[in-house]
Amino acid sequence: MCKFSVLGFLRFVWSEKSNLQLIVDGFLFHLDKKCGSQQFWQCIYCEKTKCRARVITSGEKMEKRRSLHNHQPHSKIIKNESLW
Repeated sequence: MCKFSVLGFLRFVWSEKSNLQLIVDGFLFHLDKKCGSQQFWQCIYCEKTKCRARVITSGEKMEKRRSLHNHQPHSKIIKNESLW
């Protein structure tokens, strides 16, 4: 079960393994790395389907996005439950 909170247009969720994830347009991303104030996210299917979609955020704002997914959105596994 995923839980989410909306921060502007970014939605953050906790995975079943308690890892922070980002939802953008129905796709889930996990945090790949941080560099200064920037967070680099990659699609959760990066290994499963070799999806190359990525998002860069800074605080609560999306700075850059490469959204070429090679699979359908993750809408079936996203639950609409409040994070707090």
